[in-house]
Amino acid sequence: LPHLPNAPSQHHYDLPSFQTYTARTSLPQSSSTYIGTHYEYTVQRALRSAGLNLHRVGGRADAGVDLVGTWHLPGHLEHPVRVFVQCKALRTKAGPNLVRELEGAFRLSPSSALAGGSGGMQKVGVLVCPREATKGVRETLARSAFPLAWLMVETDGRIRQALWNPRVE
Repeated sequence: LPHLPNAPSQHHYDLPSFQTYTARTSLPQSSSTYIGTHYEYTVQRALRSAGLNLHRVGGRADAGVDLVGTWHLPGHLEHPVRVFVQCKALRTKAGPNLVRELEGAFRLSPSSALAGGSGGMQKVGVLVCPREATKGVRETLARSAFPLAWLMVETDGRIRQALWNPRVE
């Protein structure tokens, strides 16, 4: 695997180690740090079952990218797709502004931030939220000039919705 960005924490690397860390440090489960990090690890675990090998890079200065890695599609194992993921642990409806934010992260993401360079491989931006995509989100996603996908992953890790635009091949 190519060089990955440094992990955002030396204290945890997956959901169980994060839960151990938060118990030890008494991080409140109601804090935005707890909610966001817990959701990122939940998404990482859930998407592993769909063939995505993701590494958490989210943190204070993550430039809008929480997870990076590769997507090994069935029948195309020799050509994995580079992916970067934004996780939004929202309790309210997600708006089209989140797709525009993902587009900005797509524009700014150097190939090196996506697990070691593109090497001719496709790059896809993925927005993950525990709520269904609204009409505005679906329309903005469809109009985007970038290959983008939307996944609804509930806070318990169940994948409930997957949408992508025509630029995702």
